[in-house]
Amino acid sequence: AAVAQAAAEAAQAAAEAALDAALNPTAANVTTTTAAQNLSTELTISSDSIVAANGTVGAGDVLADPSASDSDTMAIAHTGATLASTGVISNIENITVNAASTTTFTITDASMVTGGDMTINLVTPGGATAVTVSDIGSNTSVIAGDRVATLTVDTTADRTDVSVIGGTGATTVNDAANVLTTATVDASAGTNVNVEFGAESSNITVTAGSGTVDINDGAGVETAGLTVSAADATTVTIDVGADSSNINVTSGSGALDINDGTNVTVTGLVVDATASESTIDIDLGDGSDLTLTAGSDAGAITLDGASVSEATDDGGSVTITADAADIGAGITDFDTVNLTLNGTASTVTLDDEVATFSLTATAATQTITMTAVDNLSTTGGSLSGDFAMTLTATTDNMDEASIASDAAADHVLNLSTTQTGDVDLSNIDNDIRMELGG
Repeated sequence: AAVAQAAAEAAQAAAEAALDAALNPTAANVTTTTAAQNLSTELTISSDSIVAANGTVGAGDVLADPSASDSDTMAIAHTGATLASTGVISNIENITVNAASTTTFTITDASMVTGGDMTINLVTPGGATAVTVSDIGSNTSVIAGDRVATLTVDTTADRTDVSVIGGTGATTVNDAANVLTTATVDASAGTNVNVEFGAESSNITVTAGSGTVDINDGAGVETAGLTVSAADATTVTIDVGADSSNINVTSGSGALDINDGTNVTVTGLVVDATASESTIDIDLGDGSDLTLTAGSDAGAITLDGASVSEATDDGGSVTITADAADIGAGITDFDTVNLTLNGTASTVTLDDEVATFSLTATAATQTITMTAVDNLSTTGGSLSGDFAMTLTATTDNMDEASIASDAAADHVLNLSTTQTGDVDLSNIDNDIRMELGG
């Protein structure tokens, strides 16, 4: 009995040891060779180490790690301007490429690198400072390492979960404009950033550096979720296509231009231009909605909503907090206009497409001129704030519209009309002036 018990215990210990070895194998140390190789069977679920000397990584190689949650490392040495292919590198979490090149270093094909962060260092003092990765795979990061100023990363097909961290110079991503789903571009350490993507891309985040920002290079596409953080940038140019949604932009001190004269429907467009010291120009289509906040140093604000008739179109809306002088006559073709008017006393002009409005004066007396109020809805408009406002308008066909005041300050309505009835002014109790035509 004692012998049997001892044998059972020994068997149990052996089984436990085998299980532990299977669950916690000794990490592999792998060295690649110049021949085509599949080293996947040598890799483990532990944190393996792979060393690849110059000339030992190529299109015929396969290194697929069985675990996506360990912390493998791979160091690739390369001499020369071009690495034609990385082969298949899957679930190697930390990849470092150390390239000795005197001219722009290019990885032509890294499309089969997935599930890892690839840091590229340029190791030649006084040598190359630019890196191009012509194609990357999904679930991959490309990181500009030592001596990398300019980084260009492209794709040859649609990609998901792509991350690019630029160097000290310009960063360009996806110039081929394929579809990106969940992509992050961090160019904050550098200067200019240029990002393009295909129609129906989504969840794109771009953090700019100290230079210019160009999103889609004048060819906007439908985009669902774009965040551009460019508070330290200069000029910001963004183009998105029809039916885009959830676009959030923080601009810098330079000019901001969204859609550059192309009127397309964009919903959920939020723009923080509090750092702006230049012009703001935004073009949108019927049915769009925009919230814009501009600082006191901003330049002229020009917003076009492409509305043609509040009775037949979907209606666009704009909510603006800005200095009245910067708005001026810059708002055209929006059905709903909500303005918080900061700054010194000025005149804001609204066109005859306005169906509903709210106006608040926060810092000085303001004057509002409406070319016509014939399109006002029954909701009409409201005047509020601690400073006086004068609203001057004309109408020939105003029907059952209301204009209200919070009575916190003198609100004056100067209405010139040839109409004879049904203008509800009961909510304005401070000062009403009407010129009735014949």
